[in-house]
Amino acid sequence: MACLNHDVARLRDSPPTVAEIRQLLDAMAAAPDLDGARSYGPAPDVAWDFGGIGKGYIVDKALDILCQHGFGDAVVDAGGNLAARGSHHMRPWRVAIRDPRSSHEPRRLLASLQVFDEAVITHGDDQRYFEFDGRRYSHILHPRTGVSVQGFRSLTVVHADATLADGGGAALYVAGPDSWRALARKLGIEQVLIASDDGSIKVTAALAQRLVPEPDVEVELID
Repeated sequence: MACLNHDVARLRDSPPTVAEIRQLLDAMAAAPDLDGARSYGPAPDVAWDFGGIGKGYIVDKALDILCQHGFGDAVVDAGGNLAARGSHHMRPWRVAIRDPRSSHEPRRLLASLQVFDEAVITHGDDQRYFEFDGRRYSHILHPRTGVSVQGFRSLTVVHADATLADGGGAALYVAGPDSWRALARKLGIEQVLIASDDGSIKVTAALAQRLVPEPDVEVELID
């Protein structure tokens, strides 16, 4: 995906205007396709950003390297992008999913699960965002509109392939409440937990059978 060059990107406290977004989208649409060169210039001040898929790939590769050096039991956490191999002192690894609206330590948890040679990867609006006129604007933008995605507070995918969990999870987050399920079926993603903007917590049947919600968390099963 593309993003603003870090040299010119800035933190905002208000959303860009419709005209600003349109200008950037038009410039990117008019850019030539990537030809395999080392540089990419779809528009001024735009560069590659692999945040939507790179962390998942990295945690899997890191675990492969650890295994090659004799560390078959390990967890690698790249900030919301976690993958585990082996066991923890002969017991399964246990991973917690936190509440994206919890701002005080210790962070409130939504649920936990035992993990077996798989990744637990979450995309959400709780790490990089600003609020304006009562609305939260996260760093995840819709590629067609250039507007901050709305509908979910967070979306967690559990899958054996961390790269698919990362890239697929980002795609499901962008697809939103109306379209994510069809896309999940197309991608072969069955284990999903969603914290919606309305405060509800939803989980797919495949994940519900192994998920342990916190006592004060009500979970709705997705058909």
